[in-house]
This record gives sequence, C-alpha cells and structure tokens, in this order.
Amino acid sequence: MKQLTLILSFVLWSTSAISAQENQEHEPGFDLDVYWIGKDMKLVPDLIPGQTPNLDMRVDAIDMSGPQKGADFAHHFLTVIRGRLRIPQAGTYEFRLVSDDGSVLYLDKKLILDHDGLHGATPKEVGIVLEAGDHALELRHFENLGDWKIAMEWRRPGQKNFELLDKDYVSTPKGVVRVTSPGMKKIRKRVYATAQGDGRPLTALHPGLTLANLRPRGFEPKIGGIDFLKGGRLVVCCWEPDGRVYILDGIHDKEPKNVKIKQIASGLAEPLGIKVVGERLFVLQKQELTELIDLDGDEIIDEYRCVSDAWTVSANFHEFAFGLVEKDGWLYFNLAIAINPGGTSTNPQVKNRGRTARVHMDSGAIEFLTYGLRTPNGIGIGPGGEIFLTDNQGDWLPSSKLLHLEKGAFYGQRSALPKDWKEKPVTPPVVWLPQNEIGNSPAEPGMFRSGPFMGQM
Repeated sequence: MKQLTLILSFVLWSTSAISAQENQEHEPGFDLDVYWIGKDMKLVPDLIPGQTPNLDMRVDAIDMSGPQKGADFAHHFLTVIRGRLRIPQAGTYEFRLVSDDGSVLYLDKKLILDHDGLHGATPKEVGIVLEAGDHALELRHFENLGDWKIAMEWRRPGQKNFELLDKDYVSTPKGVVRVTSPGMKKIRKRVYATAQGDGRPLTALHPGLTLANLRPRGFEPKIGGIDFLKGGRLVVCCWEPDGRVYILDGIHDKEPKNVKIKQIASGLAEPLGIKVVGERLFVLQKQELTELIDLDGDEIIDEYRCVSDAWTVSANFHEFAFGLVEKDGWLYFNLAIAINPGGTSTNPQVKNRGRTARVHMDSGAIEFLTYGLRTPNGIGIGPGGEIFLTDNQGDWLPSSKLLHLEKGAFYGQRSALPKDWKEKPVTPPVVWLPQNEIGNSPAEPGMFRSGPFMGQM
C-alpha cells in the first residue's frame, strides 16, 4: 500500500482577521505598487499573486507620467493602486482615466472603467451610482514602450468640472511595512496551454500527499508554533494579544467537528516556537525561553519558569524570536534583526540580533552560534540529525534561502555585525529560494519521515 504523508494545515488569517485589518487605522492617500514585468504587453497583465513589488509607496493623488530619469526601469511595468474611497453622499459619480498605455478601474472588486490596450495618453470616462460610505478602489495601469502616463479624476454630483481624486477622499492603512524586492515579476498567460507551464495555476495536491482540515468552526488561531505531545495530541502557541497555548485532541479523526480544544496557558509575549521534550513543554517568547509547568496534573499551566532571557530586545516590532529545536539537551532558536517601517534595517541594532542561539534546557546556559541573519523564520531538523535554518529576503539578501547551521558562520546580513566581521566571507546557503517563484518568507523547514519523499526536506 502506498504510504501517504499527512500535512497539517491551519488558517492563520481568518475572515475576522481580514475584517480587523480593513478596520485598522488609515491615513490619507493611495497605496501604489509598481511591478517590473520586463516584456512586451498588449493589455493589463494578470499578475501571479504573492509577488513582492519593486516599488511600494503612498501618494496623495494619481497624476504621473514618464519617462523618469534615474529609474531602475522605464518601460514594461505594471502599476497597482489601491485605496479606500469615501463617498460623502449617494448619487452619480463620474470617473475619468487618462492613461498611456492601458488602464482599468475597479470599485468594490467590480470593473467599472475599461481603458485597456496599447494607446497614447487618451481619456475615458464612466458614470456610476454610488451609495454613501466607503468603497474599495483599485486601479491597474501598464506601460509597454515609449512615454507613459496615468491620471485619475472624478466629478461629484453637482460639480461642473473634473478634478483629481486625491487624499481628501481616499485613504490607505497606516503604518504599513513597505517590503520590496528587485527583479522581473511573473504574469499569467491569458490563454492556458494544455501542457504544464510557467504561470498555470495548480489545480490539485500532489498525489503523494493528503490534506486534512483540523480546524473546528469558530477556532481561528494565529499559530506561532506547533508540536505533538505523547499520544499524538497537538499543542499550539498563538500570536495574539493574549498569547495563548492550546491542546487539540481528536485530530487523527480528520474531522474538525471531533477536535476538542483546551486552553492551557496565556499571557505569553509573541510566542513563535513551542517544543515538547519528554514530559516537559517549552515556549519561546520574544524576550524569554519559558518552561510551562503543570504542578497538579490538570494540564493547566501553574508555573511559567524562565529558562533564559539572556538576549537583548527593544520595542521594535521586527525583533522576532523563532524556534524551537531540541538536540542533546539544548534548545535552538533564531533572533531576527530590527527593521524600520518600509523594510530597511535599523541602525544601530541592539546586541546579539540576527543570530542563532542555543540554551541548555536545565542550566539555562546560552551560546550564540552564528551571525548575519535577517528574518530567520524557521529552524528544524534535517537529514543526519543536522539543524537547518531559513532566512528571508530583504536588505543584503536578494532572495530567501535554506541554510545549514554551522557554528561561527556568517550568513550575509551586515546590519548587526561586530566591527571586525565586516570583511568576513559569507557562508553560502544550501539552496537559494528564488523570490516570487519558489516561495517568500519561508518558515520552518521539515523532513518527511514517510511517504514518497521520505528522507527529503
């Protein structure tokens, strides 16, 4: 009988989380992303989701033209502009796009103005009846060759002339981290070939794997770490204001309705790692490695024992602690560096950021092993019992990568280095993960222990 591997999958961002994101604080203006396509286009392209833009910024209004001197690319790009449009009173509103080349305008995910195709800077208008309130706006524009322009105007009820639609009526989420990456982006072919090829969406899971939904209705955790207790029960820690830990029973029935959930701990700060070692349970918080101890056997945590807090943290939102892996009585984890809003590395960094560390689970002794990590989202055991890390694209790192843990290694990020390490050669990764093609922000690496990929990561 063919062995199948069960992949555990949890929804990290639920519908309610998305709604909460939409209700976050806004600031005036539009969100503008630019993607370099790098090839001829005749229509607004269908961008493959999940890719990071080459340029991400907030603008007050949409009235731009080119060519632009000093730009990394002057042609063959896609611009995606989004905002929350405030309609003060119900009525008929007219919208005008002036674009070279094509552009399309959506309101509440419905196409209302199609000005697509190859053409010069020509206008096109549409009138639409809108209710008072907020409406999701999205404008897409492409530039093929030659000069380019994109402008958006509107005329409100009772107005005589068109005027620029600007920040007085459009807003965008405040405090967004604007992450960008270089290089060409990928678009879908408008007509899919029968053969498999780049740009064709996946339609099914690999036949060597099975997928089971284990999340009961109403349980919407933002999971930071998972592990298994003896007997196969699942224990999870969650990234949420209350920092909870849960035990899940009945997961092997593969029926969400049969899964029983028990909260065993709370009050943890940004827990992004959990590890079961025999009868003991450890959680990695931003500022501390903690042992969770049940003194009376009811599985409710009575004692939160600090194993170690011997690393430095600040108030920066990006100083994550990722883990945990146990080997020979040591618990291994990664420390991310601080970054500024927009994605650039903070300078200076506090001590011991961008490193892999290990703490002895009994004595609490700590040892820092590596340098030069940026956002090392994952750590796990691979072939031969060796430890592997993942690190995330950004400053100094052109793409995400999988790394073999080597004591004293320098992995390339230079924002948190000792002065005498500035010229140290970079330890190469096991494999680069091409940005926007293989995967972005890779998390915990793991090894298949059964099935057709047994022994592989």
